[in-house]
Amino acid sequence: MALANTSPPAVAKAALKEDFPGWRIIVSDEGRWWGQLWPLPRDQFNRVNLVDADTAEDLRAELARVVAGSAQ
Repeated sequence: MALANTSPPAVAKAALKEDFPGWRIIVSDEGRWWGQLWPLPRDQFNRVNLVDADTAEDLRAELARVVAGSAQ
């Protein structure tokens, strides 16, 4: 689900949660976006489980990159 940068944070957050199940989506009071995969199973401890970005769209791109990398 693609979103414009003008989407209200709650809408963008819900879309990210839907598109990246298992990832916690956090928006700081200052507008910074975070994605955290937690808890990690023991066999995935070396996996990237925390990413951050300036916008929801940037976080979407980072999450897509991380998820694609973990599938290899």
